Amino acid sequence: MATSSIGHMDMAEIYHLLDSTDLSVLEETTALVRDNLGSVQEPWLLHGLVDYFMQSGNIIARNLLCMVRQHQHKILMNKVDDYLQKVNTRFKALCLFGHIVRNEPIWTHLIISTRPFQTVLKCLQVDTDLPTITSALYIMATLLPKVASQVCNYLPTLFSIYVRLVSWHTIKPAGANEANLIHLHTSVYALFLCLYGMFPCSFTRFLQQHFQPHNTTSNKGTSEKERARIFENSVQPMLDQVRLHPRLITDTHDIEV
Repeated sequence: MATSSIGHMDMAEIYHLLDSTDLSVLEETTALVRDNLGSVQEPWLLHGLVDYFMQSGNIIARNLLCMVRQHQHKILMNKVDDYLQKVNTRFKALCLFGHIVRNEPIWTHLIISTRPFQTVLKCLQVDTDLPTITSALYIMATLLPKVASQVCNYLPTLFSIYVRLVSWHTIKPAGANEANLIHLHTSVYALFLCLYGMFPCSFTRFLQQHFQPHNTTSNKGTSEKERARIFENSVQPMLDQVRLHPRLITDTHDIEV
């Protein structure tokens, strides 16, 4: 397979080569695909690699997708989002999306304006599958510090997501697996640390308003007694684990955002 162009090959052949047990074939194929990713104008190669990972979980395909250059990031993100939109492929697509985020491509700052970011936000607001939500939370906790200056418009949504999911530690969803709930609570704590660390004034202000007695404007479906239980059992223990943020003394909500 001595060639520098991939144009004459179809995806079936590339799949076969990426699945080879011959190390030299794998290395040559990986180098060939990597070298051609940025030069192939049509999206077939990029789409094919996403499809291949979703079908097989191939690690080489996943790693190649993390090398996509900035001018192709929308093609990649839109293809990943096609899988995020489907319930039966969402979890695996989240695994791929999360791996890309953790690898910090040069276009990380653009992710917040892509379709997958919006889909993950929606997932965290309405989804009920615990492994899916846990994976999505870890993606958010990883991504937000990298795009801190672009997050302000999403703070109300992120705060509401935190309240929605932290409440499940106190009021458990019907039929929820205990092990999955433990993993979920750990990921919620990761989001808590992220929000408190980045936006302490805005976050604590939101929590104060949300959980204060007699607040009926933003707590539809939750009684005052339930809110008090959630705060005491789930939110207060998290607050007890962190030190007083210095910006709570030096800054205000308006300065922060």
